[in-house]
Amino acid sequence: MQKPPVGQPISIQRDVRCLLAPNPGAMTHWGTNTYVVGTGQVAIIDPGPADPNHLDAILRATDSENISHIFVTHAHKDHCQLAIQLAEISGAPILASAQVATASRSNKAHHLGGGEGIDTELRPDVIVEGGDAFEIGSCTITAVHTPGHFAGHFAFRIKNSLFSGDHVFDWASSVISPPDGNLADFRATTRLLLGMNLERLMPGHGAAIDNPNERLNWLLHHREKRENEIVSQLKDGQTTLSAMTTRIYGSLSPRLFMAAERNVLAHLIYLIEKNNVISSEENLTRATFRWNWQLPEDQK
Repeated sequence: MQKPPVGQPISIQRDVRCLLAPNPGAMTHWGTNTYVVGTGQVAIIDPGPADPNHLDAILRATDSENISHIFVTHAHKDHCQLAIQLAEISGAPILASAQVATASRSNKAHHLGGGEGIDTELRPDVIVEGGDAFEIGSCTITAVHTPGHFAGHFAFRIKNSLFSGDHVFDWASSVISPPDGNLADFRATTRLLLGMNLERLMPGHGAAIDNPNERLNWLLHHREKRENEIVSQLKDGQTTLSAMTTRIYGSLSPRLFMAAERNVLAHLIYLIEKNNVISSEENLTRATFRWNWQLPEDQK
């Protein structure tokens, strides 16, 4: 699929239009997808970054309509920073997880780094929980809790399609950046989505995915492949987060290297919690790591 025009509403299925925000980049691909759901009475899913041109595009696209709900998949700025301003203009409530801005303020965040790009100003008017359903004209939107990329990450289902936020893309794997991101949660969410008999995924960045289970299975296999690469290095001897990332990913730009390093860290935390790996200190961003050869064989 070719890149759609920025700021132009594109109908991608019945009752769903997509507006591409003007924030392309290594982590956002073409930019953030803002979705308009319904006709007449509409919901906005992920209003996007705080860009005045994007705000104007949303208001033009919904000029003769009533915005009744503003849904946020998670609290990364590229998805939600425009929410407060759009809510003030439209009068619509912001709906999101209670966890939108809490994970990175936990005590353990000091030892894990991370927390980049979070909108700490976001406060939902309505707290969303898994299974909550919302009537938007003739459409029903159901909330699905999908932690992994972010603790308070939600996807939103309409019939057999899912607005999947940053959990799955057609162009890359999702970043899992601790403490907000968690590998065990990511795997559990991926398996949950596999069991939902979905026909289409509409991600936060990139094109719609019309082979959901194929892509979700790829995600599981990709994470397993990365874990095997990390375990292999650990069994070869003591190593560091940076060294492992370099050996696995090779030469990357600084921004992409940081994202890759966060994914490796998520795997290391997962292995530490299973007692497979021992770290030299609590601050995992500067620790050295080694394989736990003392673990009973049936637990390895």
